[in-house]
Amino acid sequence: MFGFDNILWFIVISILVIIPNWQIFKKAGFDPRLSLLVVVPIVNICLIYYVAFSRWRPRAAQYPRARAHLQAEGRFPLTPQPFAASMPPLRSFCQSNQLRRYTEVRAMRRSHLATGLILPALLVAAALLAPLHTQAQLPPGPANHWQIDITPVRADAAILLEPSTGQILYEQEADLPHTPASIVKLMLELLVVERLADGTLSLDDSIRTSRAASQMGGSQVYLAEGEVFALDDLMRAITIASANDACVAVAEHVAGTEEGFVDLMNQRARQLGLTNTHYVDCTGLEDDPDDGNISTARDIAATAQRLIDYPHILAWSAIEVAPFRDGKFTLYNTNKLLGRFSGLDGLKTGYTEHAGYCLCATAERGGLRMVSVVLGAESEEARFEETARLLGSGFAQLRRETLARRGEALPGEVTISGGHPKRVGAVLGEDLTAVLPRGVEAPALHLVPYGELRAPVAKGDTIGLAEVRIGGTGPVQVPALAAASVAKANIFQQLIGLFQK
Repeated sequence: MFGFDNILWFIVISILVIIPNWQIFKKAGFDPRLSLLVVVPIVNICLIYYVAFSRWRPRAAQYPRARAHLQAEGRFPLTPQPFAASMPPLRSFCQSNQLRRYTEVRAMRRSHLATGLILPALLVAAALLAPLHTQAQLPPGPANHWQIDITPVRADAAILLEPSTGQILYEQEADLPHTPASIVKLMLELLVVERLADGTLSLDDSIRTSRAASQMGGSQVYLAEGEVFALDDLMRAITIASANDACVAVAEHVAGTEEGFVDLMNQRARQLGLTNTHYVDCTGLEDDPDDGNISTARDIAATAQRLIDYPHILAWSAIEVAPFRDGKFTLYNTNKLLGRFSGLDGLKTGYTEHAGYCLCATAERGGLRMVSVVLGAESEEARFEETARLLGSGFAQLRRETLARRGEALPGEVTISGGHPKRVGAVLGEDLTAVLPRGVEAPALHLVPYGELRAPVAKGDTIGLAEVRIGGTGPVQVPALAAASVAKANIFQQLIGLFQK
């Protein structure tokens, strides 16, 4: 049925059709295998009919007597009936050499039809059965959420976070909207240290106290109108003693007015994805649940996670007692866990009538740092006790472990579209570290390629992520880099690659 010449036609036509249409479909966002379903069969049928069939038409024209005879008998083209049922003239003619050769021509026609239909159909079937190189689905994480084992925290909301990976180690009503009181000042501190980092502000900047700042109540350092302090002094007053008057003075220095600074706070909150946070002042005094400051334990932990990346903050918040105004005034840290809980060096307390007693704390032991948030405790002592219990349980039950080092090879390979070779190995772009329960084996490392990677790819390019699944806390990820370069495949290599898995 399939002659060599027919198969050769099919190969030539396929080369001319498959690759460009495959690329067109891919760039258009469609499954490129659709090009085989739509384009290849149609083009093959048309070309086979108009090109290959032209080979038998001249031959058929060489036998006018055969064609005329059959047409006269009403039997052109031939009907599939037994010779015995045909008329005698037809039986006689069937014995002639001319009709035998004409029958060969019809057989050639069927051969071309088979080539134009069956071979493309086989190609389409092969393409549909061969899966595209898509991202492998990772197995689900362990059922255990790997949260610390602790009785409920005696507060409205609480959370425990490992900041380097973002792992949530414990949560209790973490998304409950809550008045944060003076913990609002963490966002003020973040805006200031970010501007210190980019050079917009300097710790030596002189700040003059306005009338509005001097009239602030609550925790304060009793700034007088017109009094001038360095930004460094006022930031110490804020982080150590939670001074409201210093907050307003700094806010006015940065944005002109407190209202303008609050706009910056809300803008930064949106940038950080703190969807449940809204500020109305920079001090936390506005605590009305309906129209005052509002946040959640999760959003506060995320703010602290970003804040502790700046060394000034922990250097200030770890100070228990400091002089102010040339020693005429003393700053006492409102965080009474300092010196009482090993490794604790921050971060911010808060209290109002509606908020209750709140504390965002951070501590580090043995290379493992944790951030805790407790909102709405019933007393000052309770917020310190529950924070110590939360952090202590975390350090007792968890460990920080480096699971793989930078440059180590990852399991599996990444498919490079249009590349030769089609796949490339990957290595870790940086150390992968995770927080794990003590006594629990480290989870498996997975390679997660980016969506679709196209050649050429240079050695060291980022081609995906290396991750481990830490139960219900979400994956811990670092970049995965190409272990070798991948050149762009030529047209023949791409055609061969279509049939390779």
